[in-house]
Amino acid sequence: MAPLVAPWLRAIDLVSAAGVGVGLAILYTALRFAAGKGKIRLFFCDFFTLVFAAIVLMSYALSFSYTGQLRWYMTAAAGAGAAGWLYVARGVQDRILQAVFFWLQLPVRLFIRLILLPVRLLRNILVKKVEKMRAKAQKNRARALRRKQKVLYNFK
Repeated sequence: MAPLVAPWLRAIDLVSAAGVGVGLAILYTALRFAAGKGKIRLFFCDFFTLVFAAIVLMSYALSFSYTGQLRWYMTAAAGAGAAGWLYVARGVQDRILQAVFFWLQLPVRLFIRLILLPVRLLRNILVKKVEKMRAKAQKNRARALRRKQKVLYNFK
């Protein structure tokens, strides 16, 4: 029979399990970000997260909870914490990640805009000049081939 636990200790277990659920949701979000898009990738991401969640919840219940075993309210609290993160705080997380990526990509975009684009423009100008010079040289070679020599006759 399971030991009887005081309500305030159950409340501590609930809050801790909700924290575990939030941590699992953050891990799941990071794993989905790293895995990319695709049905098979999503399946494996979900499967590994589910297995990892079961292992983490059992480990938490055996190591840190006051009852020493997994109870239904711990699982419900972990699910509520994960759902709270995925459906409420995830929008905030996405906006934060967009801001971070914007600031991380800014030097790259500035490098492309300020250095690579002028280099490409100079390259295009040089390529056009070289092509123009080649066309002119080819035209001159063609003229040289077409010239007819005049034959001069000396009538002496």
